[in-house]
Amino acid sequence: MILNSINAVLPLFMMCLIGVLAKKLNIIDEKTGKKMGWLAYNILFPCSFFLSTYNGKGKIDLQPKTIILVIAIEIITFLLAMLVAKLTFKEPDERGPVQQTIFRSNMILFGTSLANYMLSAEQAAVYTISLLIILPMQNLGSVLGKEIYGNSKDGKIDYVKTIKNVLLSPYTVAIIVALIVVKLNIELPQFIKTTCSNLGSAASPLQLIILGSSLKMGGLKSNISKLIIGVFIKLVLVPAIFVPVIILFNLSYVESFIVLLLCAAPSAITAFTVSQQAGWKMDYVNQMIVFTTILSLLSLTFWMYILQVLV
Repeated sequence: MILNSINAVLPLFMMCLIGVLAKKLNIIDEKTGKKMGWLAYNILFPCSFFLSTYNGKGKIDLQPKTIILVIAIEIITFLLAMLVAKLTFKEPDERGPVQQTIFRSNMILFGTSLANYMLSAEQAAVYTISLLIILPMQNLGSVLGKEIYGNSKDGKIDYVKTIKNVLLSPYTVAIIVALIVVKLNIELPQFIKTTCSNLGSAASPLQLIILGSSLKMGGLKSNISKLIIGVFIKLVLVPAIFVPVIILFNLSYVESFIVLLLCAAPSAITAFTVSQQAGWKMDYVNQMIVFTTILSLLSLTFWMYILQVLV
């Protein structure tokens, strides 16, 4: 079972290492990485989500208790992140990145990639549908964090624009369109399904390579103690709190997988984007993304093993 977990997680890191190497060899620079990221975000992942939802016939096979647990995890993690931010840093432009990196989990890039390796096509469809619940809550938590810690540029948050961006994000649109197609009993031509499949299959490898090429380090010495606290809370404390709950709730394997990733996935790259837009200090964000991504190889393998044994 441990070998299965390692085999599921290790390929993700191998692709990240390819990105690191590509950056070292000047194959991918920052500008190229942004363009590749745009392609993955706006086209490749939406194709993957669309086809996964379509093939799964749009079924939301999540028990009510699972949905309640997901909501509870988001609320508790948000409050915990706010507390840690207050205790570890003094300035708002330092507290904001702490809140973002502890609260936001990499459910799209890292989670979807891991789901594609560990779940069947039908189970992966359930994971994709669950993002309709998880992503809006993650975005809401980010907006609240930006409001509480302020925007060092102009102090204003455009809520209308934020809500619009959530509802019209490529991921949300792809899933909703797929649900409409299923509801109308439209049978897609094979060439459309093949095209979506081919494009979708390129999403995870490409984005993981981009992740590797975007990892940055700087100012590590001054943040080391606070970084240790953040990584511990993100990868150890939060999953340690909720894994027993997963077992107690007697969730299915795919539901356990979804909840575990919500608790134990590394910090989302979008935390970098949010912090950058808010004008916060960026060193801590980069370091949290780097270390939670690297160390989750060990922590996720451990937590997945625990679930495989006990669920």
